[in-house]
Amino acid sequence: MHRLRRDNLFDEAFIRDLAAFVESLEREISDGTDVAWIADECNTAGGHHIRRLDHRAQALRCGAQALATLRDMIEEVLDAIKASDLIDDLL
Repeated sequence: MHRLRRDNLFDEAFIRDLAAFVESLEREISDGTDVAWIADECNTAGGHHIRRLDHRAQALRCGAQALATLRDMIEEVLDAIKASDLIDDLL
């Protein structure tokens, strides 16, 4: 953890930038997504919705999911560093 404290590569600003980038990817994915109603006489609701992603949206979705996971993991590490610092201050 000591090395991570000294390393300024990942900080709150990086997380905000990464979150903004993921949000822009999600908007692009939404633009490439169609929602259609599929009628089904056996379904009690009369049918169901289906989402169809074009090739670009499908590729972006994989990247957006990976980047969102990365963002969450970095947040967890930064939280652990903050918690460790608080414990050190108390001791």
